Amino acid sequence: MTSSPSSPSSAGVFCYGGVEVVNRVQLPFMPTPDRASPVTADYYRAGGAALNVAIALAAWGVHATLAGNLLGEDAYADLIESELERHPLIDTRWLARHEEVRTPFTRIFVLPDRERYAMRYGHAETRWLPLTGAMLAGTHFFSVEIASGEAAVAAATLARTHGRTVFTTDVIPEHPLIPLSDYLITSATYLRRAQIDDHLPDLAAEVQARGGGVLIVTNGSDPIQVFDPRQGLRTFPSFSLPPVDRTGAGDIFKAGCLFGWAQQWELEQTLRFAAAAAALWIAQPTPLKQAPLLPQIEALLAERAPRVVVAAVELSAEERACPLCQQIVPAPLFEKHWDMEDGVIQALRRAYPGWRRADGACPQCVHQHRAIADRLHQPAMPLLVEGHPIYGKSDLFVLPTAVRLRANPHYTGRGVTLCFLDSGFYPHPDLIQPHNRIVEMVDATTDAILTAADFREPRPVSWHGMMTSVAAAGNGALSNGLYAGIASEARVVLVKISDARGRVRERDITRGLRWLLENHRRYAIDVVNISVGGDRSGLNRNSIIDGLVRRLVEEGVVVVAASGNAGQSDLYPPASAPEAITVGGIDDRNVLDPAHRRMYGSNWGRMAGGGLKPEVTAPSIWLAAPVLPGTHIAEQNLLLDRLWQAEDEELPALLASTYQILKAPASLLNHSLREQRLWIRDKLVANKFVTPYYQHVDGTSFAAPIVSSVAAQMLEANRSLSVAAVKGLIVATAAPLPHEPVERQGHGVITPGRAVAAALRLRHGALGDAPLSPHFDGDAVHFIYYDDRAAQVAVVGDFNGWNGAALPLHADHPGRWQAAMPSPPPGRYHYKFLIDGDRWVDDPENADKEPDGYGGFNAVLEVDDRR
Repeated sequence: MTSSPSSPSSAGVFCYGGVEVVNRVQLPFMPTPDRASPVTADYYRAGGAALNVAIALAAWGVHATLAGNLLGEDAYADLIESELERHPLIDTRWLARHEEVRTPFTRIFVLPDRERYAMRYGHAETRWLPLTGAMLAGTHFFSVEIASGEAAVAAATLARTHGRTVFTTDVIPEHPLIPLSDYLITSATYLRRAQIDDHLPDLAAEVQARGGGVLIVTNGSDPIQVFDPRQGLRTFPSFSLPPVDRTGAGDIFKAGCLFGWAQQWELEQTLRFAAAAAALWIAQPTPLKQAPLLPQIEALLAERAPRVVVAAVELSAEERACPLCQQIVPAPLFEKHWDMEDGVIQALRRAYPGWRRADGACPQCVHQHRAIADRLHQPAMPLLVEGHPIYGKSDLFVLPTAVRLRANPHYTGRGVTLCFLDSGFYPHPDLIQPHNRIVEMVDATTDAILTAADFREPRPVSWHGMMTSVAAAGNGALSNGLYAGIASEARVVLVKISDARGRVRERDITRGLRWLLENHRRYAIDVVNISVGGDRSGLNRNSIIDGLVRRLVEEGVVVVAASGNAGQSDLYPPASAPEAITVGGIDDRNVLDPAHRRMYGSNWGRMAGGGLKPEVTAPSIWLAAPVLPGTHIAEQNLLLDRLWQAEDEELPALLASTYQILKAPASLLNHSLREQRLWIRDKLVANKFVTPYYQHVDGTSFAAPIVSSVAAQMLEANRSLSVAAVKGLIVATAAPLPHEPVERQGHGVITPGRAVAAALRLRHGALGDAPLSPHFDGDAVHFIYYDDRAAQVAVVGDFNGWNGAALPLHADHPGRWQAAMPSPPPGRYHYKFLIDGDRWVDDPENADKEPDGYGGFNAVLEVDDRR
């Protein structure tokens, strides 16, 4: 029997276990006896596993009875009772208070890297309420956790005696709760922390041998594993989980399982509901976490629910029929519909009212409705600032760097090491997750230079270097890859050079460069990025810094320097170094059309020998960069994101619980909804909000890392390139701004795709003298692509129905793929390269591109009558 989540069962659940108050304190670093730590955020909430499960069930319409440890006659118990008063479906008759008891309290210190330290008060002397059979009246299921100890065993024994189905949280094979449990729910994280063998068949066999029931193991976004004594091992899909605070998610998952069994659902439906509920819980900011509502869960389930599509012809396991046009496409291409842009989804729903998000669409239909979406686009939310390049858009979207410059996605700096000299750094998740790519952290703030330095404590000086390093080499871990740098797989060396007061002077830059001269071979450093400047002009002097840059270049290290932001004809070292690649700035207005590009207020100058600086320019404004974890703005942005999307009926309560952290005036709570939303809007703008983890930044400090990352791409593509060749190709392939002075822009805007294409063709490059892709030769169109890791490559596009078998490429040399086809009739055709049947990229050498409806680009082949 199945039913909708909107029709809850009357079957009650008895929730027995811990009830406490939890205080979560977020700190930049752990305090010590001789050093206090400031507090970033400080939250109190009613908690405990039993309470969390009961509140979730009550929110979904299930009657729950709550009991466990006794509460004291104190303010903590008052807080718990106040929270429970909001949930009339929870029976609290057995939640007793006693004047000799202290309400359990847990203080959790959370550091920016999510490392946690817990201090527990009142738990050792906890008193537990003994259960009687009469208390179980009206319930069918019994929830308990191992952490409740002997009291849990006694309670579960009574529950089993009275025929209740027992659900236990977490697994210790020898624990006496095991044989009393019909279902055991745990996580891979718990098993690792408890040093329990997480090889599921062995663990399940041991649990079963001791009389335990069905074992359910979650593992974040990975599939849920279930071992049923009767049916063996089965796996079920989970939901994608953001890398943020997951505290309490296990309780919500358990509540979801209990809810499903109360509805008499099949196991698959139950686990899908539980996983969706947990995913929605995790996505909420810490102080605003609450059990997701049934409509929210239903919406997520509907979005991801599969639907069987009956095709007019028989399909193989590797084929799918588009439900809209019935075109047969390879399964991997069809499955890319999960990446469709919101605008395309809305356009499809408008055109096909019966279509659902989970039904999907083929690339041809997505492409067609991408154009419709642009015409139909209606802001989902009010604009923050009319006409603003970011806040004048309803989605606050900032173009990723690789997208705005159409970088070649195949080259990501693999095997290349970038070094950054800056005021300070922080090992941001975009650099260390899932693998730590920081080769070395160096503290060169004094002459006693320290390697293996610890930059985990976020400080004011950490901002700048964290942003520049992530801008070049971050992998977008906190944005699902969206705001990855162009060299997202490069290794990095971080050299802090600020003085004790956080300033960077010429002597500090000199100290860092000297360390580099002595150590660049040790760390195999290929490119050095310097987004700081000296004390005075370097145009008419031979500074020590310029000399050190010259020596680094002579030893084979590419040096990239920011030109500065004063908007004047003057350059400070190292921007004044002739051998450096000096980078100026442009303002592209956060749009893809190059016609909107104009100069940013960056510095320029003519060198004594007549050469112009900067050599090239790159975007310097409206760029996404990470917010420094562990700071007030990091905490505020999480809350602002939730508040901005809140419904009118929930906004006042959410604002009341967060206004102090947001530093809002208390009087705002008495203002109208419109005035509250205006204040939130202004705070978003003031915080330069892009997403909860990124903000927009400006300055040539962030243009230089773009050029550094392109240099890393070039070196990955062709390791034989000299420093002079890297600089020469970057300059030669730049795109001049036609209406801007040459002396301010140098050779123009860097074009990563052309620079890499040139690198592949120079000095024993993999593509030799091959023409750029695509090229016309008489009556044929030739495509060329280089990928030494691909096993097969094909061209898919409008001209062949996106059929992965229609136009395969053939490798005439290792990694060099080519194909030709008869020239199609005149028109504009979108296409991509399909790699190994499931990964696709637009043609990186074709500068003519258009959005593809999936958040990326299609290359465009234009055929006219003259061909």
